[in-house]
Amino acid sequence: MERMKIEYVNTLSVEDYNNLRKTVGWRKVSDRKAKIGLEKSIFITVAMIDNKPIGMARIVGDGGYFMLIVDVVVLPQWQGQGIGKSLMKQVMLYIDQSIEENENVFVSLMAAPERDSFYEQFGFRACPDGDLMGTGMYQYICKTYSD
Repeated sequence: MERMKIEYVNTLSVEDYNNLRKTVGWRKVSDRKAKIGLEKSIFITVAMIDNKPIGMARIVGDGGYFMLIVDVVVLPQWQGQGIGKSLMKQVMLYIDQSIEENENVFVSLMAAPERDSFYEQFGFRACPDGDLMGTGMYQYICKTYSD
């Protein structure tokens, strides 16, 4: 069987964004909020086959010192083939290229359950790590919830 050619692009529609999220069981983001989030992303990378997205990763942040890696998703049928790793390599390359000599940035992410080891290969450590960091925390703030 011939391997499909994967192309990487830096744009994603709201519909495709939510479709990718849905495939891994994540909540739908309202079209309005998704549009704003995608437009304000610092960096987006999308894996495409036959002009259809099969994976994505984004960076959000303040454009300076703080960056947060979010929405690292690969369609279930394409998982385990190195696509997530390729997406993360692009994310890490972007971060590396954004730093000039004598600069640094703080990069964080929230790994999905049981996915810590995937991110450890890119130098991430779980919080609390016993040294410098406290517990990673989050909350969803919703006026109403609909699926």
